[in-house]
Amino acid sequence: PSLSEYMAMLKGAHEGLREAPGGGATPETYLVLNLRSCSSGPPLLPIRPGALADSDDAGAVGAHDIPAGVVEMEGLFWVQPEAHDFTFAWYLEHFLLFVTGASGCVFARLDGCRLAPYQALVDGKEWEVIGDSFNALFHLQQSAYRRMHGGKHAPKVFCGRSPRFLAGPEELPVE
Repeated sequence: PSLSEYMAMLKGAHEGLREAPGGGATPETYLVLNLRSCSSGPPLLPIRPGALADSDDAGAVGAHDIPAGVVEMEGLFWVQPEAHDFTFAWYLEHFLLFVTGASGCVFARLDGCRLAPYQALVDGKEWEVIGDSFNALFHLQQSAYRRMHGGKHAPKVFCGRSPRFLAGPEELPVE
C-alpha cells in the first residue's frame, strides 16, 4: 500500500481488538505489557519502503524522497500513528504483524473489561517465541523516535504484574 493508504489504515485504531479468553487466565497464560515514556506521542510503527514509492516499484528510496513525518533508521521507515484513540494493544498488534507477519496473540480486554490504554495482554507462549524479535526491532524504534523528536527519551515496554482496567464499560468490537 502507498503511504497515504497505510496512514488511512492506521486510523482504524480499534479494529482487531480482541478479548482474551478469561476462563483459565493465569499469570502463566498471559503477560501484561506496559508502555511508558511517550512524552512526544505514541511510539513509531515500521513501514515497508515500498509504501513510500509513488509506483509499484519498491526500489531504493533516497533521502530526498522521504516525506515529512517519516524517519529512516537502518533501512526501515517509521511513522507515528495519531494519538487520538491510541491504545498499546492496537499498536502492539500492528507492530507484531510487521515483525512476524501474523497476528492474534495481543488482547485489549479480559473478562469483559477493557485494559488501560497503556497496557496489552499477550499470550505467554507466543511471547516466548516472538519476544526477542520484538525487543530488537523496538530498540530500533526507540532510536528512530529520538531522531524524529530529539532528546534522549523514547517509549519503553516492560512486563507488569497485573492488568489495570478502565473504570466504565467501553463498547469496543470484540472478535
